[in-house]
Amino acid sequence: MATATATAMAAAIVTTIQIEQAGDVDVAVVPLPTSLDSTTGLEICQALLRRVDWGYHHFLLDCSPVRSVDSAVLSAIVSIVRKSCPANAKIVLFGASAGVQQTLQLDGLAGPLPSFANQRAALAALQAQLN
Repeated sequence: MATATATAMAAAIVTTIQIEQAGDVDVAVVPLPTSLDSTTGLEICQALLRRVDWGYHHFLLDCSPVRSVDSAVLSAIVSIVRKSCPANAKIVLFGASAGVQQTLQLDGLAGPLPSFANQRAALAALQAQLN
């Protein structure tokens, strides 16, 4: 039952991905679920890879709902997307709680995954990197 609930929640993510503009570049904004584990991580990977197939290479991950994170799953998501995208692909986080930020820091993901307070700041930083 828990797996079905997690899968249904992750499936909802697929339908709520928005596209924002960073200058001339389209950026996919991906809301993450409250728990980022192997089940939801797989669904998120699949959704991101579909966007890669459609030509999107830059992603903002909305961590504001996340309360628990398996950093190995987040690392795998980042690795899969980066291997599937051109070298200039960007993945940026925003809205991460102090607990999520601490997990990222302890697991060495804070450097490779820049994190910002909100979507506007993350989008501005991404646009600055792309110009």
